Amino acid sequence: MSEVWQALRLDGIETTYGQFRTYAWRIRKRLGSRQEQQNRPESGTEEQNPLAAGVTPKPDPLANIRREQRRKLTSGFNYDAAATGDVE
Repeated sequence: MSEVWQALRLDGIETTYGQFRTYAWRIRKRLGSRQEQQNRPESGTEEQNPLAAGVTPKPDPLANIRREQRRKLTSGFNYDAAATGDVE
């Protein structure tokens, strides 16, 4: 690993050896978690699992609101003030 660090320094990338080791550890950790995800068996079809199809889903900024609405539908009590007109 020190040979790679020295080659980087010769290419003009100035960093301490400790920082270089930290970067290498983070990359190895990230690559390891990706490999674990790839080794997991697929659940559902590709249409249900966009990651299996190689398509990265766009982040949904309202996902938490939708999740709570679905949760409330399964609970026994569901009061929506906007639906009854009580909200001004």
